[in-house]
Amino acid sequence: MLIHPTVEKLRNCSWPAWPTAWSISCDPGRGRPSFEDRPGLLVDREETARANRRLKTRLTQARLRLPACMEDIDYRSRRGLGKSLMLSLASCQWIAAHLNVVITGPTGVARRTGCALAQQACRHGLRVMYQRLPRLCHDLEIAKADGSYRKQLAKLARADLLVLDDWGLAPLTPENRRDLLEVLDDRYQARSTLITSQLPVGAWHQYLDDPTLADAILDRVIHNAHKIELAGESCARRRRNVDRTAEGAKNDPCVATPGGGRNAAEQVAVMGWTGRPESIGMGGRNHWNTQPSSASASTSPRSASRAWPRRIPPARRPPPANCATTRACWRAAGNCGRRRAR
Repeated sequence: MLIHPTVEKLRNCSWPAWPTAWSISCDPGRGRPSFEDRPGLLVDREETARANRRLKTRLTQARLRLPACMEDIDYRSRRGLGKSLMLSLASCQWIAAHLNVVITGPTGVARRTGCALAQQACRHGLRVMYQRLPRLCHDLEIAKADGSYRKQLAKLARADLLVLDDWGLAPLTPENRRDLLEVLDDRYQARSTLITSQLPVGAWHQYLDDPTLADAILDRVIHNAHKIELAGESCARRRRNVDRTAEGAKNDPCVATPGGGRNAAEQVAVMGWTGRPESIGMGGRNHWNTQPSSASASTSPRSASRAWPRRIPPARRPPPANCATTRACWRAAGNCGRRRAR
């Protein structure tokens, strides 16, 4: 039976995963399944492909700031992040119950956790929208000017989960506060909202700077929300500490680094043409040679790009200074010198 016409017909249909699955099932080297099993394998392959495409579409539409996921969360660090609470939130039952989540913490920490929960919601087939609060306020001002304000509010209200990042980062005008109240009022007890902020919840009332609107906004967010207060260093500071540690290890002579921190020319001067260190002893046998040699000052284009090993291989290690081979070499060198003197 010719499978190529069948594969071409499947490509023309709206089943993009079937041609590959059909070719695999007809491959003699893989073992052909029975007639009863083949339709099930094809349907499973097509269902998996369509689910992956839908997930990719939801993630593209969500426009999450960070590609974080629940599997990457580290519960060993002392940040105040409970594993039981996160596993409960990963089931997305709080979205079905129209509850909110408020995450506060240092820069980048709350955002990463919020993006992980948002991606988990996309995996459950929910529509997610990610918005930074300063940019959302700016977009609503533009929507008022071009007449698409109601359309923008309806779009925000349709999302199953709305992620508001950078809450409290920039001051709000009275018009921004009223727009924010409109957005949250449309979603109250109808959709879920996830807010990430560097400010603690106790400072939100002062940040909104309007007692009446602050009470109305916080009443629609806080009282039916799961609150997560994270501690620890910010992501930017943690990255700087890691970079400093790596730089210090590179410059530390006690830390083993390839090449000992030298450039290619210095490595050639140290290792010589044979790849052996020019000094003998324990320092030359077991560690990188830190004593430059004047005998190997010549360089070669070939040696400038050569990558030296982290440790000297046993075949290239010089013999110990007190072994029989070394003593014989020194005796031969002495006899040769005496012959030349004669």
